[in-house]
Amino acid sequence: MNGISILIVEDEEIIRSLYKRILTPMGHTPVFAATLREGRQKLLEAAALDLLISDICLPDGQGTDMITLARKKFPAVKVLVITGLPPGELDDRTIKDLGLEESDMIFKPVKVDVFEAEVRKRLAGTGRKE
Repeated sequence: MNGISILIVEDEEIIRSLYKRILTPMGHTPVFAATLREGRQKLLEAAALDLLISDICLPDGQGTDMITLARKKFPAVKVLVITGLPPGELDDRTIKDLGLEESDMIFKPVKVDVFEAEVRKRLAGTGRKE
């Protein structure tokens, strides 16, 4: 296990499994949550958070709420948004209000090489050992 902290909030078990299969060979041991409520709890328990990967549509809320909560506790956290919504269907203003760009988003279905590259890009500036 390395010193990088990753929290993934994703309600689909098969996708959580995919992320784990991608991140484990990269040397990461992410923490997973299936709901906004569970994500909040994991966030409260976290001593550090380098990367938040969150789905937008969660069964009990919006991933944008998770981003807001994470940034309140860890202002420097990097964010990667995953969504099954088609491009253009997300409220651009909400995304911009969160300080995100379209480049901070991956649209489902997720391509393994794209996911891996986006994670590496966000963790490159953490200054912590990957």
